[in-house]
Amino acid sequence: MKIRISRGNLLLLSLLLVITFYFINRFEKIRKSEFTTGKIIELEIISDKETKEVLQIIPLIKYEIDGKAYKIKANSNLDAEKYSSVKIIYNPKHPEDGIVYNFAEFWIPALIYCIVPLMILFAVILGMIDSKGCLVIKINKGNFLSIRKTAFDEEQKKCDQNYPEILNKSEEE
Repeated sequence: MKIRISRGNLLLLSLLLVITFYFINRFEKIRKSEFTTGKIIELEIISDKETKEVLQIIPLIKYEIDGKAYKIKANSNLDAEKYSSVKIIYNPKHPEDGIVYNFAEFWIPALIYCIVPLMILFAVILGMIDSKGCLVIKINKGNFLSIRKTAFDEEQKKCDQNYPEILNKSEEE
């Protein structure tokens, strides 16, 4: 049995796989977490010592779970004022590890962790397969898996000349 996958389809398949993993991960985290409301109690201002220009404003947020108070520092991108309310997501087993539930703090960090493997995967796929080639996965009777590079259509002879040791080895097995 042979499975042929073109480079474009392989890239699309890997992209869909990573995006699916990303959304399953995020929704599973939401499912296992609980929400509460926190209040910004302080704004930590970080400024340049020479020019006194404000570089960052980091909010300190206080929230309560079962009568116990917790404090967290939010991302400096949080655009809120002192004493305003923000939505907090936390794990009920570890309520001290709450984070602000917004795009910058909940969705982007996980997205960055998905982009890195996707870039590596794309580099491997694009590095292994030329523009006229595709990846052929051949499953032998002894359940051995061999992967070889071959051309799509009429370019088979050209591919045989470019990769004779790979093609001959897989045919002998």
